[in-house]
Amino acid sequence: MKRFLILSLLFVFTMGVSAQGVFGVGDKKVDFTIGVGKVRHTGATFDQHVNMEWGVAKIADKFTIGVGFSVNNTYGGKVVGTIAGEYDYTYNVIRTTKTKNRYNRWLTSSETTKERREGYGTATANIVREDFNAMAMVSFHYSPIRKLDTYARLGLGIGCKTYMFKKIRNEKGFSEKDIDNRTILDNSERKSYISYKYNDLDHVTWSGYKAKPVASMALYVGATYYITDNWGVDGQIGLISGNLRKKAYPNSLAIFAVGASYKF
Repeated sequence: MKRFLILSLLFVFTMGVSAQGVFGVGDKKVDFTIGVGKVRHTGATFDQHVNMEWGVAKIADKFTIGVGFSVNNTYGGKVVGTIAGEYDYTYNVIRTTKTKNRYNRWLTSSETTKERREGYGTATANIVREDFNAMAMVSFHYSPIRKLDTYARLGLGIGCKTYMFKKIRNEKGFSEKDIDNRTILDNSERKSYISYKYNDLDHVTWSGYKAKPVASMALYVGATYYITDNWGVDGQIGLISGNLRKKAYPNSLAIFAVGASYKF
């Protein structure tokens, strides 16, 4: 991959064919692309990218410098693993009492109290990686032939590494109950009932996979072929989006994307 990037950059910057620039000073361009990437040791990701840039300067009348920003999202890299969670909450307990008065009529009263539940448990889940980042970008554009814009981009910014849990199953250590007016006393003078409902899984906080803020970067090449004066088909390859490594969180790298570009 590194050798390919170096050769691609040399190709963009050293092509000897002179052609009219497709992307020039004062132009504005936005790219919408989707693609694939990889999380180390886990698998492929589905990626989405938005890039906006402005043409700001010329170099030797052949290259245009663009500056802008990008927003990127990568999702995937699924693994199956064990997760642990804790719960600590209160629930309502309603106690209802019926008592006969001296006229042999039933009088009803009720009292609501709060009970507390706390503990921990485990489960099996699909653990899916999701990364976000936003970067400032600088681009170098060159047009080898009419309607074709080739470019190299460098980006730096900040991002966030997160994990999501899907299809949680095989729960252990959790409980739930739904009691509706269960009789706890019943005689000729007095009747008592109890009602309550709780579910530990409704209040669990899964631990061990907190969101991590990280630095992010990009270094890739791309090309846009304009079908009209404004709309083009865009392709990108390289390190389109990468959140730099954080301890215990492997890299998530976006490496290929295609989509549409609009110049205005």
